[in-house]
Amino acid sequence: GIKLVIVWLYVMCWSSYGMECCATFAPEYHDTARDTGKALRVAAIFGVIVYGLLPLGAVGTFGDKNVTLDNYLGSFYATTFHDILGTGTGLAIILLCAGIVLAMNTATADGSRALYGIAQDGMTITWLGKLNRYHVPANAMTIDALLNIVLLFTYASDPTGALKILVFSNLGYVLCHVFATSGFLMLRRDRPNWPRPIKVGSPWVAICGLLFLFDLTLLIFG
Repeated sequence: GIKLVIVWLYVMCWSSYGMECCATFAPEYHDTARDTGKALRVAAIFGVIVYGLLPLGAVGTFGDKNVTLDNYLGSFYATTFHDILGTGTGLAIILLCAGIVLAMNTATADGSRALYGIAQDGMTITWLGKLNRYHVPANAMTIDALLNIVLLFTYASDPTGALKILVFSNLGYVLCHVFATSGFLMLRRDRPNWPRPIKVGSPWVAICGLLFLFDLTLLIFG
């Protein structure tokens, strides 16, 4: 039913919303006002293509009836790649593993940058709000990486545990998107004349309102 669809959309947010990291890294771009918009647009277009084609191709080849709790986290890709590529399966698996490592690296960098910003605003431990000599939030990145490693070797070592972590951690992740979209709407209404280096047109205000309602619905049911 529709409730199950909404819950799975909630679970998918952990990866499908990953393009937000382009905004997190905005302070590191050469030209923040210009490059942030470029990064967000390119990442969004790429995401729409991937999330549109990959499920159709993979599930269409493997068969939706064959996806179970034991293989849904990625092991069914081996069979799918074999059916599609034949002898190229080994290379495809290597690329898949590299993609997972890249995803973890991105999440660690994104999360550490967010922790750094929160610490700079005085809302968490100030030790996390420091940059190393390479201008990277190394303290926050180290904590994030260690936490991920501990979870990988303990609670997330089996598909059920990993799913529970995704569902639970999405609570804070989706809630942050609810805060971001509602905060944008409130600022545009209460402080319309505030300086905005990165500007969007009026139609995006309405789109943001729809996204706020969408995320809030995912959060309630999820």
